[in-house]
Amino acid sequence: MTMRIILCQIVTFLLWGQVSFAVDDAYSSSESLNVNTKNASTQYAYVADSGRPINMGAVWKCPLNSNGSFGTCTVLHPAETKNDYKRERWYGPFKISFTSVMGSEYAYIANGSGSIPPNIVYTCLLNNNGTFNTCNSSGPFVGASQVAFATVDGTQYAYVADYGSPGAVWQCQISVFDGALFGCMSQDIVTWGHPNGVTIQTINNTQYAYISDFNSGQSAIYQCTIDSTNGSFSSCGNIPAPRHSWAPWEVAFQSIGGTQYAYIADSTDPGPYNAGFIWQCMVNPTDGSLHQCSQLSPQFASLTSPYKEPFGVAFATVNGTQYAYVSDGGTSRGTYQVYKCTLNSNGMFNTCSVASSKINKWQASGVSFLPQ
Repeated sequence: MTMRIILCQIVTFLLWGQVSFAVDDAYSSSESLNVNTKNASTQYAYVADSGRPINMGAVWKCPLNSNGSFGTCTVLHPAETKNDYKRERWYGPFKISFTSVMGSEYAYIANGSGSIPPNIVYTCLLNNNGTFNTCNSSGPFVGASQVAFATVDGTQYAYVADYGSPGAVWQCQISVFDGALFGCMSQDIVTWGHPNGVTIQTINNTQYAYISDFNSGQSAIYQCTIDSTNGSFSSCGNIPAPRHSWAPWEVAFQSIGGTQYAYIADSTDPGPYNAGFIWQCMVNPTDGSLHQCSQLSPQFASLTSPYKEPFGVAFATVNGTQYAYVSDGGTSRGTYQVYKCTLNSNGMFNTCSVASSKINKWQASGVSFLPQ
């Protein structure tokens, strides 16, 4: 297997010059949603805002109300300076992931959706109130879209989906000092198209990476076995597509009523409704394969699906009730919303409503949750 190696850690000024900054409040629009319930008594939604097409991105912090809707959102934004304005500004935040490194909580912002550089991953230390302390950068990548994490034989790794051209999935080491990524190696076991998302899931004591790979006419979800000794991909198989033409962006897993399901955000539908869909799939408890995928059609408006271009789905429990949050942030069909959906006992969506009515344009591309 050919491995392409890049130097990802930027920990000294001798290499690139480390980018480190504090954050303050500013304005912008939305792209990825994450809920942090670990460092504060209040549950928060973190929304990564790509600001497309004008490259004025930011990261929002939104409290969750008792019914799962968003309260008043504030913006966590890098402080701007005249000397290095472009490098300190969010230009294309795409998704946010959280992990703990040596007891400290970090947010990883995949900053790869902007039309101009930098296409990097920001690592931001979290304060106890859920705000960002300092942020460092790792990269460059061609188009970093999502970061996921796995611990293998006592070593923690980060996996970066990079939808650039050529696309790649990177396995990176994580610095125990500041959470930065370094020593990244491309997992070339598959000829990737444009990987949009990566999700790590343990099934039957085996860790798998599920890669959402967009490739014109050949889009697919790959299930890759993670080697139990070094964390690399040892084999990858193609999950059968639920229909001939689709554009999977992310896979999320959730157990409901004792049954584990996989939910796939599919952003493209060539049919008359000009809409995307969310698919619910059964998960084989033995080998982690996905099968019997059904299209979810909740009660919303008059269309077969309320979603125009869903880029992600995730789940949160608020006051004992489980909700699904769908990021519907495509720019090509004029909708920029995050939907909050209630669930039936079989994991199907019941009714959906807009999570926040106070922000007009959410360009949401993904939803994930901080592990509790």
